[in-house]
Amino acid sequence: MAGIEKLRKHLKIGRWVVFGGSWCSTLALAYTQIHSDRISSLILCGISLCRDHDLTRLYQEGASCLLPNLGEYFLVPITAVVWSDLV
Repeated sequence: MAGIEKLRKHLKIGRWVVFGGSWCSTLALAYTQIHSDRISSLILCGISLCRDHDLTRLYQEGASCLLPNLGEYFLVPITAVVWSDLV
């Protein structure tokens, strides 16, 4: 958060639009909680809170549920040891 705030001050921006996608949506939300008075708008896409459940769904179970054939193809080179924890 300090880096984002340092950039805002360096650019002499009073309030700005914060955009975050995927993992950066989490950073944008965290920044907004701390510095809400400096945000004019917040744009989020591909929101991820990076909870254990979210990571498991995305990396362990997501592809296998949506596209089982492609999921299996993707996992062919992965060893059994790594398979239990793809993250």
